[in-house]
Amino acid sequence: AKKIGDVGLGAYAHRSYLARHSPLRQLTDLLQQDLIGSDTDPSILQGFTAVGFPVSREAFALRSDDFIVQWQAVRAGLGVGFCADYLARTDVDVVRVLPGLLKIPPLPMWLAVHREIRTSQRIRAVYDFLAQAIPKAL
Repeated sequence: AKKIGDVGLGAYAHRSYLARHSPLRQLTDLLQQDLIGSDTDPSILQGFTAVGFPVSREAFALRSDDFIVQWQAVRAGLGVGFCADYLARTDVDVVRVLPGLLKIPPLPMWLAVHREIRTSQRIRAVYDFLAQAIPKAL
């Protein structure tokens, strides 16, 4: 296993959503928004609790454990979602909200392979390619 980088995270919304809702100026403003997040993963709930705002699953207008569903909901202007910075950069109409106030710790990304497979030249070539390409994308 090799740590190949950190995945930056943030809260994002589509410009059309932001145009229809009150401006977000402070962390408590997030609680008045249509939030998009996970259904069973408690990470976002724990993040809210860590900054002094305990919320329940019911605070989210849309919950899905599929990150692509969450991302497409943000892109469709359905609310404020939490996603990877590298993904948000793919749509110019999705903007980060509260960039100076909301600091979400990055997630470490590891590349792992079973040790017996590492001896395969084909697997090694893919492993080396991913180890070089993924950090650039992050």
